[in-house]
Amino acid sequence: MVTEITYVNTVERCAIDVLTVGEPIICLDTGGTRLDEATDLHVSLGGAECNVAIGLARLGHRTAIIGRVGSDPFGRFVRRRLLAEQVDVSRLAVDDVAPTALLFKETTYLGAEVHYRRAGAAGAQISATEVSEAMSDGVRCVHVTGVTAALGAGPRDAVASLMEQGRSAGARVSFDANFRHKLATPDELVAMFHLLCPMADDLLLGWGEASLLAGDSSEESIRSLAESLQRPCVVVKRPAGGALCLASGEWYAHDAEPVHVVDPVGAGDGFAVGFLHERLRGSNVRAALARGVSIAARVIAVRGDNAGLPYEAELDDVGVGVVR
Repeated sequence: MVTEITYVNTVERCAIDVLTVGEPIICLDTGGTRLDEATDLHVSLGGAECNVAIGLARLGHRTAIIGRVGSDPFGRFVRRRLLAEQVDVSRLAVDDVAPTALLFKETTYLGAEVHYRRAGAAGAQISATEVSEAMSDGVRCVHVTGVTAALGAGPRDAVASLMEQGRSAGARVSFDANFRHKLATPDELVAMFHLLCPMADDLLLGWGEASLLAGDSSEESIRSLAESLQRPCVVVKRPAGGALCLASGEWYAHDAEPVHVVDPVGAGDGFAVGFLHERLRGSNVRAALARGVSIAARVIAVRGDNAGLPYEAELDDVGVGVVR
């Protein structure tokens, strides 16, 4: 059974710049050690869609998320955290049976690694019906990711439904492929991508995702793939930062920014925040690429999926050092 809890919401439900659907997840981070050696875990909010909603809200956009959390302390944490970031949670249901999803993050010699506790969680119970009930007039952009689509048939239908309804309502549709190999097989991820790709206006891919789709990691193959998809805008993020973009038949590129990597998780969401921010402002593709690359660099310079996302007043800050 799912119940709705009413919270005081400071964002008008009818006025949304970006609407997304996804699974909020609690991140329990060892802070740089192996999980089996950890004595303390840092608790934070994660989930690709939550990260993007938070990032765009910090930049002055009105954002909302459709989804579910459990009727548990973690679910309350999620709602409080989103409300504090001015994200509209009026479409975020509370499930009295299924728990809030968890993610454990550790650091090994391979780098950051995550372990999910998502099976049977509240976020995986979302359906197309809830999306239909949550969609409203005046939404400028809908943003979805392959993470939610990989959670099961219901979430995949919910993602497709939001994309379809967004297009019908005249909203711009953003799709970040965001493959999660711990949630689905490569064949399943590719099939899911081809199901959703035709409904996207802005398509965001990582280099590894594009390589899987193209069958080859060479730049020539990646460019051929982007052209074959025939979408208005295809962005492919490079492994070490920077990105390529094919928009309206023209190729663009932006190089990576120098940064000391502290935590690589969340870079793709940071890029999406910067890219969509400029698209919503009416900026050109070059400006959108530059902002996406810049914010991705900020995110990986600090620990946490969304701690490095800037506020509007910080966008043009340059340099690093001690602030006195």
